[in-house]
Amino acid sequence: MVFIIYKPSTNNSNKLQRKIEPLVSKTQVENYSSIKDITQRLQRPMKEEVVGIFMPSSEKDLSDLLSINHLVKDIRIILVLPDRDEKTISIGHSLRPRFLTYADGDLSDVAAVMIKMMGNSREEQNQRGEVYA
Repeated sequence: MVFIIYKPSTNNSNKLQRKIEPLVSKTQVENYSSIKDITQRLQRPMKEEVVGIFMPSSEKDLSDLLSINHLVKDIRIILVLPDRDEKTISIGHSLRPRFLTYADGDLSDVAAVMIKMMGNSREEQNQRGEVYA
């Protein structure tokens, strides 16, 4: 499983990094801070199951993510919204996230959802008879 993280530099993005680092190896995480870079990555083939963790820092960043919605339609998304404004929430739901939370929280919920997704992925692989290295 690979976690593709989109987070323009903000104080909260460091908080997200601290929650993620203990959970996964560095080889499982790809960090992107610009919409251009994440777009290029999402256009390449994906060999593993992918989870997108998107933490836009503004409504503009969120709108930029929405503009590449066609590239993320087949991946599971954890979305960390920059605020609780109705318009922001509405745009966020357009990305069809599996989980939505807010940057003003402690982001422990993101870690819990990641753990659940990793457990579900292993369970699905076991059911298909895939072997872990």
